[in-house]
Amino acid sequence: MKEYTVGEVAGLSHISVRTLHHYDDIGLLKPSGRSAAGYRLYSGADLRRLQEILFYRELEFGLAEIAQILADPDAAAGGTVAMDLAEAHRQHLIRWFYDCGYDMHRGLAELYVSDPRFTATYDEIEPGFSGYVRTAILANADRAHE
Repeated sequence: MKEYTVGEVAGLSHISVRTLHHYDDIGLLKPSGRSAAGYRLYSGADLRRLQEILFYRELEFGLAEIAQILADPDAAAGGTVAMDLAEAHRQHLIRWFYDCGYDMHRGLAELYVSDPRFTATYDEIEPGFSGYVRTAILANADRAHE
């Protein structure tokens, strides 16, 4: 099983070594191991946890909230944290959508009908739904572009 140094993890995740050290200090992301010289070593499971942390950070959750969610995901899923998460995710998507360029919106819209995975997923909800989503994205892109 490959272990990653703090420098490798920083490079892979595009966050600083200092941030990783801070996450370790506060107990949010403890490395699974140490080298003979005492350097932090991260496992694949550690990287998956970091991915979750970065996801929640992108949604603008504080480190204490993230620690709470990761400590008890079942409680978070059933309580106000889940509603806060859903709202934060919705707001993030709205900001992302309107910050993207016109061509990006058009390309995204086309995925719903040109990529069989998108089409199947959305048409499973309701036949023709992927085409509806495409039309809605294009309409919003046109309105934002004007």
